[in-house]
Amino acid sequence: MGNTCLPVLWKLTKVFSLPKLSWKKRTTVKRGAGSQAKTKVLVMAESTPALPAKKSQKPKQVGHVKMVVIPSLKAATIDGEAANAMSSGASIASDATSSHKNFASEFSKIDARAVKPEDIGKVLPRVHIAISSGKSLLIDTCHGIKKEFLQSCPNEFCYKFNRRYFGDDPFERLVMVSAGYRTDFEHGIYNKKAG
Repeated sequence: MGNTCLPVLWKLTKVFSLPKLSWKKRTTVKRGAGSQAKTKVLVMAESTPALPAKKSQKPKQVGHVKMVVIPSLKAATIDGEAANAMSSGASIASDATSSHKNFASEFSKIDARAVKPEDIGKVLPRVHIAISSGKSLLIDTCHGIKKEFLQSCPNEFCYKFNRRYFGDDPFERLVMVSAGYRTDFEHGIYNKKAG
């Protein structure tokens, strides 16, 4: 299931080792989207139309969220991850970046719009809420993590986010899971005497 960050259960005593530090000269990197210093994460949020309870609420309700660490923002990378995560009959609302150009051949309905930065929260609100919440988790608990282990942090966030309506009673959750579980094991009679 999801990976959880566990607290350290021991403390260092008596012997301390301080490594020799060497500082690298700072190199300039590209800023913004496509920066070498930032890890690329593809964020997908499922939403359904719903009547807002309050006037200030959005007319859509968020369902499940999926985040995938990707090596590049190229169209081939994003197409492969999106095809694995979403069904071909899904309708997609996205920004009109060049990396989403092949979505028309993969999915049934595409709504790609060029969006101004100040209006991005109005067009894709649920994705950006998930991004900001995920960033706060990454900054707080998963800073300084190696790239090969980085996928576990978005997995943890998505695990918690997707199970937010499961309730607090662990017994009820266990009954719910066990009632829907179907095992692959089939009982066989062993050492059957031929008669």
